[in-house]
Amino acid sequence: MVNNFNKKQQRQQYPFERFASIRRFTSFDFLKINPSWMLYISDTNGQFNLWRQRSTLSPDGEQYAPYQLTHFIDESVRHVFSSSVDNSVIFFADTQGNENFQIFKVDDIFDSWPEQWSNHRLG
Repeated sequence: MVNNFNKKQQRQQYPFERFASIRRFTSFDFLKINPSWMLYISDTNGQFNLWRQRSTLSPDGEQYAPYQLTHFIDESVRHVFSSSVDNSVIFFADTQGNENFQIFKVDDIFDSWPEQWSNHRLG
């Protein structure tokens, strides 16, 4: 019986893709005017980007799918703040981890793209 277990265990190797697909979440906030929506920062695609998702379950008891608000490659979203009066958010992002944070705004998380508000470069 021990030999059968060892053979079965050797055939079921842990795939590298599964090992390497670790997701980290750093910051999150609920949309102030509608707390059924959650904003969060995750590195699901390899870079920290801003996402939105319903914080409630569907009528079937399933989670709603997340929606990616930023598609940064060199920049990383670090902090997010939702507005208390509309669907806008402000967030900070830096380029390649240089900690030179730039300010971005999304006017409406349901219908607009991020716009960079600051453009201060060091040096």
